[in-house]
Amino acid sequence: MQNALRSRHVPKHVLIRSIAATALAGALAIPSTATAPAQAAPVAVSVHAPRAAVAASSLAARKAAKRGRVVAYAKQAIGKRYRWGAVGPRAYDCSGLVLASYRAVGIRLPHSSRMQWRYGKRVSVRKLLPGDILFYSRGSGRISHVALYVGGGKMVHASRRGVPVKMVKMRTRGLVGARRIIV
Repeated sequence: MQNALRSRHVPKHVLIRSIAATALAGALAIPSTATAPAQAAPVAVSVHAPRAAVAASSLAARKAAKRGRVVAYAKQAIGKRYRWGAVGPRAYDCSGLVLASYRAVGIRLPHSSRMQWRYGKRVSVRKLLPGDILFYSRGSGRISHVALYVGGGKMVHASRRGVPVKMVKMRTRGLVGARRIIV
Protein backbone atom coordinates (compact mmCIF):
# COMPACT_ATOMS: atom_id res chain seq x y z
CA MET A 1 0.00 0.00 0.00
CA GLN A 2 2.83 2.40 0.86
CA ASN A 3 4.57 1.94 -2.47
CA ALA A 4 1.34 2.33 -4.44
CA LEU A 5 0.58 5.62 -2.72
CA ARG A 6 4.13 6.93 -3.00
CA SER A 7 4.29 6.23 -6.73
CA ARG A 8 1.46 8.74 -7.23
CA HIS A 9 3.43 11.47 -5.35
CA VAL A 10 0.97 11.70 -2.49
CA PRO A 11 1.94 14.23 0.20
CA LYS A 12 3.49 12.62 3.28
CA HIS A 13 0.68 13.68 5.70
CA VAL A 14 -1.95 12.08 3.44
CA LEU A 15 0.14 8.93 3.17
CA ILE A 16 0.46 8.66 6.96
CA ARG A 17 -3.28 9.19 7.46
CA SER A 18 -4.10 6.61 4.79
CA ILE A 19 -1.76 4.03 6.32
CA ALA A 20 -3.17 4.75 9.82
CA ALA A 21 -6.75 4.37 8.55
CA THR A 22 -5.89 1.10 6.83
CA ALA A 23 -4.14 -0.20 9.96
CA LEU A 24 -7.09 0.81 12.13
CA ALA A 25 -9.55 -0.84 9.77
CA GLY A 26 -7.48 -4.03 9.92
CA ALA A 27 -7.20 -3.91 13.70
CA LEU A 28 -10.95 -3.43 14.04
CA ALA A 29 -11.66 -6.05 11.37
CA ILE A 30 -13.41 -3.47 9.22
CA PRO A 31 -13.14 -4.36 5.55
CA SER A 32 -11.43 -1.65 3.55
CA THR A 33 -11.90 -1.07 -0.18
CA ALA A 34 -8.43 -2.50 -0.93
CA THR A 35 -8.91 -5.84 0.87
CA ALA A 36 -12.67 -6.39 0.88
CA PRO A 37 -14.39 -8.91 -1.41
CA ALA A 38 -16.14 -7.38 -4.41
CA GLN A 39 -19.61 -7.70 -2.85
CA ALA A 40 -18.75 -5.80 0.36
CA ALA A 41 -19.57 -2.12 0.47
CA PRO A 42 -16.65 0.20 1.22
CA VAL A 43 -16.56 1.51 4.78
CA ALA A 44 -15.60 5.10 5.52
CA VAL A 45 -13.00 5.37 8.27
CA SER A 46 -12.50 8.75 9.89
CA VAL A 47 -8.87 9.69 10.16
CA HIS A 48 -9.49 11.93 13.18
CA ALA A 49 -11.56 9.53 15.28
CA PRO A 50 -8.75 7.00 15.77
CA ARG A 51 -6.50 9.60 17.39
CA ALA A 52 -9.14 10.49 19.97
CA ALA A 53 -10.02 6.84 20.57
CA VAL A 54 -6.38 5.82 20.86
CA ALA A 55 -5.63 8.74 23.18
CA ALA A 56 -8.59 7.87 25.44
CA SER A 57 -7.74 4.17 25.55
CA SER A 58 -4.07 4.97 26.07
CA LEU A 59 -4.89 7.26 29.00
CA ALA A 60 -7.17 4.62 30.53
CA ALA A 61 -4.42 2.02 30.11
CA ARG A 62 -1.86 4.30 31.79
CA LYS A 63 -4.21 4.92 34.73
CA ALA A 64 -4.94 1.20 35.08
CA ALA A 65 -1.21 0.45 35.00
CA LYS A 66 -0.56 3.06 37.69
CA ARG A 67 -3.32 1.58 39.86
CA GLY A 68 -1.72 -1.82 39.29
CA ARG A 69 1.62 -0.53 40.56
CA VAL A 70 -0.07 0.88 43.69
CA VAL A 71 -1.64 -2.53 44.35
CA ALA A 72 1.64 -4.35 43.62
CA TYR A 73 3.44 -2.18 46.17
CA ALA A 74 0.79 -2.89 48.82
CA LYS A 75 0.91 -6.62 48.09
CA GLN A 76 4.69 -6.75 48.46
CA ALA A 77 4.20 -5.37 51.97
CA ILE A 78 2.10 -8.38 53.01
CA GLY A 79 3.74 -10.08 55.97
CA LYS A 80 5.65 -6.99 57.11
CA ARG A 81 5.01 -5.99 60.68
CA TYR A 82 2.63 -3.31 61.96
CA ARG A 83 4.15 -0.34 63.75
CA TRP A 84 2.23 2.82 64.55
CA GLY A 85 3.62 5.76 62.56
CA ALA A 86 5.68 3.57 60.21
CA VAL A 87 5.77 4.14 56.44
CA GLY A 88 7.96 1.19 55.43
CA PRO A 89 9.85 -0.52 54.12
CA ARG A 90 10.14 -2.88 57.14
CA ALA A 91 6.90 -1.93 58.93
CA TYR A 92 3.71 0.04 58.27
CA ASP A 93 0.68 1.46 59.97
CA CYS A 94 -2.58 1.69 57.99
CA SER A 95 -2.15 5.19 56.54
CA GLY A 96 1.59 4.63 56.13
CA LEU A 97 0.90 1.64 53.88
CA VAL A 98 -1.44 3.73 51.71
CA LEU A 99 1.01 6.66 51.68
CA ALA A 100 3.93 4.41 50.65
CA SER A 101 1.89 2.60 47.98
CA TYR A 102 0.96 5.87 46.30
CA ARG A 103 4.39 7.39 46.82
CA ALA A 104 5.74 4.45 44.77
CA VAL A 105 3.92 5.89 41.72
CA GLY A 106 4.81 9.52 42.44
CA ILE A 107 1.63 10.59 44.27
CA ARG A 108 2.01 12.32 47.62
CA LEU A 109 -0.56 11.75 50.35
CA PRO A 110 -0.51 12.79 54.01
CA HIS A 111 0.23 10.29 56.79
CA SER A 112 -3.19 10.39 58.37
CA SER A 113 -6.29 8.42 57.43
CA ARG A 114 -8.48 11.44 58.19
CA MET A 115 -6.38 13.69 55.96
CA GLN A 116 -6.24 11.07 53.18
CA TRP A 117 -10.05 11.17 53.13
CA ARG A 118 -9.79 14.69 51.69
CA TYR A 119 -7.92 13.53 48.57
CA GLY A 120 -9.24 12.13 45.30
CA LYS A 121 -12.85 11.53 44.32
CA ARG A 122 -15.47 9.71 46.34
CA VAL A 123 -16.62 6.47 44.69
CA SER A 124 -19.40 4.00 45.31
CA VAL A 125 -18.44 0.66 46.81
CA ARG A 126 -20.15 -0.95 43.80
CA LYS A 127 -17.72 0.83 41.45
CA LEU A 128 -14.44 0.14 43.24
CA LEU A 129 -11.28 -0.31 41.19
CA PRO A 130 -7.99 -1.75 42.40
CA GLY A 131 -6.03 0.99 44.14
CA ASP A 132 -9.07 2.76 45.60
CA ILE A 133 -8.77 3.65 49.28
CA LEU A 134 -11.28 2.30 51.83
CA PHE A 135 -12.00 4.31 54.98
CA TYR A 136 -13.33 2.86 58.22
CA SER A 137 -14.74 4.09 61.52
CA ARG A 138 -15.17 2.34 64.85
CA GLY A 139 -18.76 3.52 65.15
CA SER A 140 -18.24 7.20 65.94
CA GLY A 141 -18.34 8.18 62.26
CA ARG A 142 -14.81 9.52 62.69
CA ILE A 143 -12.31 7.86 60.33
CA SER A 144 -9.88 5.67 62.24
CA HIS A 145 -8.61 3.13 59.69
CA VAL A 146 -7.71 2.98 56.00
CA ALA A 147 -7.04 0.10 53.59
CA LEU A 148 -6.32 -0.41 49.89
CA TYR A 149 -8.82 -2.21 47.68
CA VAL A 150 -6.88 -4.67 45.49
CA GLY A 151 -9.73 -6.13 43.43
CA GLY A 152 -11.72 -9.34 43.66
CA GLY A 153 -13.48 -8.17 46.82
CA LYS A 154 -10.18 -8.06 48.75
CA MET A 155 -8.16 -5.39 50.53
CA VAL A 156 -4.65 -5.05 51.91
CA HIS A 157 -4.21 -3.32 55.26
CA ALA A 158 -2.07 -2.90 58.32
CA SER A 159 -4.64 -3.36 61.05
CA ARG A 160 -3.06 -3.29 64.53
CA ARG A 161 -0.04 -4.06 66.68
CA GLY A 162 0.94 -7.71 66.62
CA VAL A 163 -0.78 -8.39 63.28
CA PRO A 164 1.32 -8.11 60.11
CA VAL A 165 0.13 -6.44 56.90
CA LYS A 166 -2.32 -8.82 55.28
CA MET A 167 -4.77 -9.28 52.44
CA VAL A 168 -8.30 -10.10 53.55
CA LYS A 169 -11.83 -10.10 52.22
CA MET A 170 -13.05 -6.50 52.09
CA ARG A 171 -14.94 -5.55 55.23
CA THR A 172 -18.16 -3.57 54.96
CA ARG A 173 -18.71 -3.23 58.71
CA GLY A 174 -17.58 0.24 59.75
CA LEU A 175 -16.96 1.30 56.15
CA VAL A 176 -17.38 5.07 55.86
CA GLY A 177 -16.62 5.27 52.14
CA ALA A 178 -14.04 4.96 49.39
CA ARG A 179 -11.91 7.45 47.46
CA ARG A 180 -10.21 7.16 44.07
CA ILE A 181 -6.89 8.95 43.85
CA ILE A 182 -6.06 8.02 40.24
CA VAL A 183 -9.13 9.45 38.52
